[in-house]
Amino acid sequence: TMFEDACRASQQPIYALPYEVRTPNSKWILKLHGDVNHPEDIVLTREQVDRYDDRRKALSGIVQALLITKHMLFVGFSLQDENFHKVATTMRTAFNPPHLDCSGVESEMCWDSEEGAEPQPRRFGTVLSLTDRPFLEDLWPDLNMIVMDAVKEVSS
Repeated sequence: TMFEDACRASQQPIYALPYEVRTPNSKWILKLHGDVNHPEDIVLTREQVDRYDDRRKALSGIVQALLITKHMLFVGFSLQDENFHKVATTMRTAFNPPHLDCSGVESEMCWDSEEGAEPQPRRFGTVLSLTDRPFLEDLWPDLNMIVMDAVKEVSS
């Protein structure tokens, strides 16, 4: 809720889904694991994680669509959520090799690392991490990793 409060204070209202009805072209934040203002919805325990699909399947669909159509920014997210793993695996299965042939195709589903290089399946997001966790790059080759410690050292 600090993020929503900051947005409202700066005259940039943001709607918290699924708790508020958004207006067309409005900005929104997706509360997959609940909200402090709705404690009955907060996902904290193993049992709540196991029942996640029962109550939040449609919200996972929003994430899945965003992973396919947008480049997502993950802030304060450990990438250890089992439900996110399911969504990401479904997306990878549908859009990564051998299913996606980028050769000779200019598409948002492909990206070029360098001009003239062979197109590669695109990365679907960027993770801002407080500390260096090199194993994440091996586990998540389809995400860009930005380590905040490294940014601090460069700017010092």
